[in-house]
Amino acid sequence: ISVSLLLTACSHNPKNSEKSVLATNQMKRICWSSDGKGRLHVGRNSYLFSYESLLAKEKKRWSLGLDIPVHGEEILTLDYPQIAAGKYRVKGELYRRLKRELSGGSAKGRSLSNFIRHLSLMIEASSNGQLPVGFKVESSSEKQFRLSARTSSNQWIRLQFSDIGPYGYRKQLFVLREKDFRGQIAEPLKLYFFLSECSSSSTASMK
Repeated sequence: ISVSLLLTACSHNPKNSEKSVLATNQMKRICWSSDGKGRLHVGRNSYLFSYESLLAKEKKRWSLGLDIPVHGEEILTLDYPQIAAGKYRVKGELYRRLKRELSGGSAKGRSLSNFIRHLSLMIEASSNGQLPVGFKVESSSEKQFRLSARTSSNQWIRLQFSDIGPYGYRKQLFVLREKDFRGQIAEPLKLYFFLSECSSSSTASMK
């Protein structure tokens, strides 16, 4: 009987409930339709950019357009109507750049696929104010929110949101991390976004 009571008490731990409510509220503060500036690290290369992003929630489509100096505008379009079944479609010049520069054969190709699949799960869940399946909350406070999800035995994705503004988090960081056979951690893909504005309106360049 005492064991049963203990389990019941743990399942109704008010601290766990408070953390869950806080995390759910924080998911609602993530903006997927925005513009601003950012930085991309992929493979051995690094780029500064200005950007626009647009979430079409009903279509389950997220578009990201980067304006990279010298290279011009590059777009990634992500459709995830069946992401619960692990299915998604991604296309665009930016996607091709990520594939090309995240070199390393089929293993790196799977890394990018895992990154995009988990990002899709995150977009869908947060746009509905929910925590994505497979993610765990690493830290949660009024100022910062960090989640991660393991994509393989030696690889995981980390998403971090910070700097609360009137429309939500103004800083977003998406990282693909992996551990090699020596136990050293590398970050082959990192995307930083510094939001200037959050908006649900579309733009002419996002089609």
